[in-house]
Amino acid sequence: MENQVTQNGTKKKSPIRFVILAAVLIGGGFFAYKKISYSMGHETTDNAQVETQLVPVLPRVSGYVKNIAVADFDSVKAG
Repeated sequence: MENQVTQNGTKKKSPIRFVILAAVLIGGGFFAYKKISYSMGHETTDNAQVETQLVPVLPRVSGYVKNIAVADFDSVKAG
């Protein structure tokens, strides 16, 4: 595509450059908006730690557990 020369000798610029630039800017703005919107509502981390009140049961003998005498969130006492 050739640029056209006006009467005073300057080249007339094609509007295609501006259309492409506008499309890139709009696309980049949309992508940035989506990224920021997502990050405002979601937590992410590479170093997560979960705290809980669960205690692992580590048997001292090998074998399978046949029965557990407590249910989830039951209160238990020592002994």
